Amino acid sequence: NAVEPPQDHNATLAFLKDSKIAGDTGCNRFFGEYVATGNSLKFGQVGTTRMMCPQMQFENAWMEVINNTDSFEMDKEQMILKDSTGNIIALLKKIAPQALEN
Repeated sequence: NAVEPPQDHNATLAFLKDSKIAGDTGCNRFFGEYVATGNSLKFGQVGTTRMMCPQMQFENAWMEVINNTDSFEMDKEQMILKDSTGNIIALLKKIAPQALEN
């Protein structure tokens, strides 16, 4: 079942140096590691802040995407994340890089 982000609710995912990721669920922040080989993409050891959020259904779905990503494709200005069976689990739009707060 697809879960659309609530209006004016943006989740982010940034790929950083040294195979690190950082992002925002729209409420909580997360951080971790990734391994990419060819089109294979795995996220590991992801930690999050733990605030209670009004949009927990979306936040839980977004973290499921991170946990279930197995591969990716690039299509112009978007990244397509897929699970281990090849099902599309997220479409991510490319945005201008922004400074991430520590």
